[in-house]
Amino acid sequence: MTNPKKINETIPLLETLQEIELFKELPPEDLEDMSSICRLRTYRSGQIIIQEADSGSELFFLVSGSVKIYTEDFEGREMILTIGYPNDFFGEMAIFTNDIRSASVSALEATILISMEREDLLSLLKKSPVIALKILSVMGNRIREMDNRLMHMAFGDAYSKIARTLLNLMEKEGQKTKEGIPYIHDRLTRQELASLSGLTRETVSRSLGTFVQTDTIRIKDNKIYLVNEARLRKESQTHPI
Repeated sequence: MTNPKKINETIPLLETLQEIELFKELPPEDLEDMSSICRLRTYRSGQIIIQEADSGSELFFLVSGSVKIYTEDFEGREMILTIGYPNDFFGEMAIFTNDIRSASVSALEATILISMEREDLLSLLKKSPVIALKILSVMGNRIREMDNRLMHMAFGDAYSKIARTLLNLMEKEGQKTKEGIPYIHDRLTRQELASLSGLTRETVSRSLGTFVQTDTIRIKDNKIYLVNEARLRKESQTHPI
Protein backbone atom coordinates (compact mmCIF):
# COMPACT_ATOMS: atom_id res chain seq x y z
CA MET A 1 0.00 0.00 0.00
CA THR A 2 1.22 3.50 -0.83
CA ASN A 3 2.17 5.60 2.15
CA PRO A 4 -0.33 8.54 2.35
CA LYS A 5 2.24 10.65 4.17
CA LYS A 6 4.68 10.15 1.30
CA ILE A 7 2.04 11.34 -1.21
CA ASN A 8 1.30 14.45 0.82
CA GLU A 9 5.01 15.29 1.01
CA THR A 10 5.51 14.65 -2.72
CA ILE A 11 2.62 16.64 -4.21
CA PRO A 12 3.84 20.15 -3.25
CA LEU A 13 7.34 19.37 -4.51
CA LEU A 14 5.97 17.89 -7.74
CA GLU A 15 3.87 21.01 -8.36
CA THR A 16 6.89 23.19 -7.63
CA LEU A 17 9.07 21.28 -10.10
CA GLN A 18 6.44 21.79 -12.80
CA GLU A 19 6.77 25.56 -12.37
CA ILE A 20 10.54 25.63 -12.97
CA GLU A 21 11.29 26.65 -16.55
CA LEU A 22 14.12 24.15 -16.92
CA PHE A 23 11.82 21.18 -16.26
CA LYS A 24 8.67 22.20 -18.14
CA GLU A 25 9.40 19.86 -21.07
CA LEU A 26 9.87 16.80 -18.90
CA PRO A 27 7.14 14.14 -19.07
CA PRO A 28 5.03 13.65 -15.90
CA GLU A 29 6.68 10.34 -15.01
CA ASP A 30 10.15 11.94 -15.01
CA LEU A 31 8.91 14.77 -12.80
CA GLU A 32 7.48 12.24 -10.38
CA ASP A 33 10.85 10.47 -10.27
CA MET A 34 12.56 13.80 -9.63
CA SER A 35 10.24 14.63 -6.76
CA SER A 36 11.61 11.59 -4.93
CA ILE A 37 15.26 12.68 -5.25
CA CYS A 38 14.93 16.45 -4.75
CA ARG A 39 14.68 18.36 -1.49
CA LEU A 40 12.76 21.54 -0.79
CA ARG A 41 14.78 24.00 1.30
CA THR A 42 13.90 27.33 2.88
CA TYR A 43 16.27 30.10 3.92
CA ARG A 44 15.78 33.36 5.79
CA SER A 45 17.19 36.70 4.64
CA GLY A 46 20.96 36.82 5.11
CA GLN A 47 21.35 33.09 5.64
CA ILE A 48 24.37 31.44 3.98
CA ILE A 49 23.45 28.75 1.45
CA ILE A 50 26.89 27.96 0.02
CA GLN A 51 30.27 28.92 1.47
CA GLU A 52 33.19 29.56 -0.87
CA ALA A 53 35.95 26.90 -0.76
CA ASP A 54 33.67 24.31 0.87
CA SER A 55 33.13 20.97 -0.78
CA GLY A 56 29.71 20.59 -2.36
CA SER A 57 27.66 17.99 -4.19
CA GLU A 58 24.33 19.77 -4.68
CA LEU A 59 22.83 21.89 -7.44
CA PHE A 60 20.21 24.44 -6.36
CA PHE A 61 17.17 25.68 -8.28
CA LEU A 62 15.63 28.95 -7.14
CA VAL A 63 11.87 28.69 -6.62
CA SER A 64 11.12 32.02 -4.92
CA GLY A 65 13.04 34.88 -3.36
CA SER A 66 16.50 36.00 -4.47
CA VAL A 67 20.14 35.30 -3.67
CA LYS A 68 23.49 36.99 -4.14
CA ILE A 69 26.45 35.03 -5.47
CA TYR A 70 29.73 36.54 -4.37
CA THR A 71 33.37 36.04 -3.57
CA GLU A 72 35.70 37.78 -1.09
CA ASP A 73 39.30 38.94 -1.35
CA PHE A 74 41.98 38.30 1.27
CA GLU A 75 40.87 41.37 3.21
CA GLY A 76 37.27 40.19 3.35
CA ARG A 77 35.95 42.68 0.81
CA GLU A 78 32.92 41.32 -1.01
CA MET A 79 32.53 41.25 -4.78
CA ILE A 80 29.06 40.27 -5.98
CA LEU A 81 29.22 38.20 -9.15
CA THR A 82 25.51 38.14 -9.88
CA ILE A 83 22.03 38.14 -8.36
CA GLY A 84 19.85 35.02 -8.69
CA TYR A 85 16.08 35.11 -9.17
CA PRO A 86 13.32 32.47 -9.55
CA ASN A 87 14.11 29.91 -12.30
CA ASP A 88 17.86 30.49 -11.89
CA PHE A 89 20.13 27.70 -10.71
CA PHE A 90 23.54 27.76 -9.04
CA GLY A 91 26.21 25.45 -7.68
CA GLU A 92 26.93 23.85 -11.04
CA MET A 93 30.67 24.64 -11.11
CA ALA A 94 31.46 22.33 -8.20
CA ILE A 95 29.13 19.70 -9.65
CA PHE A 96 30.70 19.53 -13.12
CA THR A 97 34.33 20.00 -12.04
CA ASN A 98 34.06 17.89 -8.87
CA ASP A 99 35.93 20.69 -7.11
CA ILE A 100 35.36 23.02 -4.15
CA ARG A 101 32.79 25.81 -4.28
CA SER A 102 34.10 28.78 -6.30
CA ALA A 103 31.79 31.37 -4.66
CA SER A 104 29.49 31.93 -1.70
CA VAL A 105 25.71 32.29 -1.94
CA SER A 106 23.37 33.90 0.58
CA ALA A 107 19.67 34.73 0.60
CA LEU A 108 18.68 38.36 0.04
CA GLU A 109 15.18 37.68 1.38
CA ALA A 110 13.05 34.71 2.45
CA THR A 111 13.97 32.17 -0.23
CA ILE A 112 12.82 28.69 -1.31
CA LEU A 113 15.16 26.37 -3.20
CA ILE A 114 15.10 22.87 -4.61
CA SER A 115 18.35 20.93 -4.25
CA MET A 116 19.57 17.92 -6.20
CA GLU A 117 22.61 15.73 -5.52
CA ARG A 118 25.37 15.46 -8.12
CA GLU A 119 24.80 11.82 -9.04
CA ASP A 120 21.06 12.36 -9.44
CA LEU A 121 21.69 15.40 -11.64
CA LEU A 122 24.14 13.55 -13.88
CA SER A 123 21.64 10.72 -14.30
CA LEU A 124 18.96 13.25 -15.24
CA LEU A 125 21.21 14.89 -17.84
CA LYS A 126 21.98 11.53 -19.44
CA LYS A 127 18.26 10.81 -19.66
CA SER A 128 17.24 14.28 -20.86
CA PRO A 129 19.61 15.96 -23.37
CA VAL A 130 17.13 18.87 -23.63
CA ILE A 131 17.82 19.86 -20.02
CA ALA A 132 21.57 19.42 -20.58
CA LEU A 133 21.41 21.83 -23.54
CA LYS A 134 19.38 24.34 -21.51
CA ILE A 135 21.94 24.29 -18.71
CA LEU A 136 24.78 24.76 -21.22
CA SER A 137 22.90 27.69 -22.77
CA VAL A 138 22.49 29.37 -19.38
CA MET A 139 26.16 28.85 -18.55
CA GLY A 140 27.15 30.36 -21.91
CA ASN A 141 24.97 33.41 -21.26
CA ARG A 142 26.61 33.84 -17.85
CA ILE A 143 30.06 33.87 -19.45
CA ARG A 144 28.91 36.51 -21.94
CA GLU A 145 27.38 38.58 -19.13
CA MET A 146 30.60 38.39 -17.13
CA ASP A 147 32.66 39.42 -20.19
CA ASN A 148 30.45 42.50 -20.65
CA ARG A 149 30.67 43.33 -16.97
CA LEU A 150 34.48 43.10 -16.97
CA MET A 151 34.59 45.41 -19.98
CA HIS A 152 32.48 48.02 -18.16
CA MET A 153 34.58 47.67 -15.02
CA ALA A 154 37.77 48.21 -17.01
CA PHE A 155 36.68 51.04 -19.29
CA GLY A 156 33.42 52.54 -18.06
CA ASP A 157 32.89 55.54 -15.83
CA ALA A 158 30.70 55.52 -12.73
CA TYR A 159 27.51 56.51 -14.54
CA SER A 160 27.82 53.83 -17.22
CA LYS A 161 28.57 51.19 -14.59
CA ILE A 162 25.58 51.91 -12.38
CA ALA A 163 23.31 52.41 -15.42
CA ARG A 164 24.34 49.01 -16.80
CA THR A 165 23.77 47.39 -13.40
CA LEU A 166 20.24 48.82 -13.13
CA LEU A 167 19.42 47.67 -16.67
CA ASN A 168 20.77 44.18 -15.98
CA LEU A 169 18.63 43.93 -12.85
CA MET A 170 15.61 45.13 -14.83
CA GLU A 171 16.15 42.46 -17.48
CA LYS A 172 16.22 39.78 -14.80
CA GLU A 173 13.45 40.84 -12.43
CA GLY A 174 11.90 44.03 -13.79
CA GLN A 175 8.20 44.76 -13.70
CA LYS A 176 6.04 47.60 -15.02
CA THR A 177 3.53 49.95 -13.46
CA LYS A 178 0.04 50.41 -14.92
CA GLU A 179 1.49 53.37 -16.80
CA GLY A 180 4.18 51.16 -18.35
CA ILE A 181 7.11 52.51 -16.31
CA PRO A 182 9.66 49.75 -15.66
CA TYR A 183 10.92 49.28 -12.10
CA ILE A 184 12.99 46.99 -9.94
CA HIS A 185 12.78 46.26 -6.24
CA ASP A 186 15.38 48.21 -4.26
CA ARG A 187 16.36 45.16 -2.18
CA LEU A 188 20.14 45.58 -2.42
CA THR A 189 21.97 47.77 0.05
CA ARG A 190 24.03 50.58 -1.46
CA GLN A 191 27.15 48.62 -0.53
CA GLU A 192 25.85 45.53 -2.38
CA LEU A 193 24.92 47.66 -5.39
CA ALA A 194 28.44 49.11 -5.28
CA SER A 195 29.97 45.64 -5.16
CA LEU A 196 27.86 44.52 -8.11
CA SER A 197 28.86 47.62 -10.10
CA GLY A 198 32.55 47.69 -9.22
CA LEU A 199 32.20 51.06 -7.46
CA THR A 200 32.39 52.48 -3.95
CA ARG A 201 29.24 52.99 -1.90
CA GLU A 202 29.72 56.74 -1.95
CA THR A 203 30.04 56.80 -5.74
CA VAL A 204 26.88 54.72 -6.14
CA SER A 205 24.90 57.04 -3.87
CA ARG A 206 26.19 60.09 -5.76
CA SER A 207 25.44 58.55 -9.18
CA LEU A 208 21.92 57.52 -8.16
CA GLY A 209 21.36 61.02 -6.82
CA THR A 210 22.36 62.50 -10.18
CA PHE A 211 20.01 60.14 -12.02
CA VAL A 212 17.19 61.20 -9.69
CA GLN A 213 17.92 64.90 -10.25
CA THR A 214 17.87 64.45 -14.04
CA ASP A 215 14.57 62.51 -13.88
CA THR A 216 16.26 59.39 -15.24
CA ILE A 217 15.14 57.28 -12.29
CA ARG A 218 12.84 57.70 -9.29
CA ILE A 219 13.35 55.94 -5.95
CA LYS A 220 10.21 55.45 -3.88
CA ASP A 221 8.65 52.79 -1.64
CA ASN A 222 11.64 50.42 -1.93
CA LYS A 223 11.49 50.51 -5.70
CA ILE A 224 13.71 52.08 -8.36
CA TYR A 225 11.65 53.33 -11.30
CA LEU A 226 13.46 53.68 -14.63
CA VAL A 227 11.54 56.80 -15.62
CA ASN A 228 13.69 57.50 -18.68
CA GLU A 229 14.93 54.12 -19.84
CA ALA A 230 16.28 55.51 -23.13
CA ARG A 231 18.51 57.98 -21.29
CA LEU A 232 19.67 55.25 -18.93
CA ARG A 233 20.59 53.01 -21.88
CA LYS A 234 22.55 55.87 -23.41
CA GLU A 235 24.39 56.36 -20.13
CA SER A 236 25.14 52.64 -19.97
CA GLN A 237 27.30 52.82 -23.08
CA THR A 238 30.93 52.58 -22.10
CA HIS A 239 32.39 56.02 -21.41
CA PRO A 240 36.16 56.53 -21.23
CA ILE A 241 37.40 56.97 -17.66
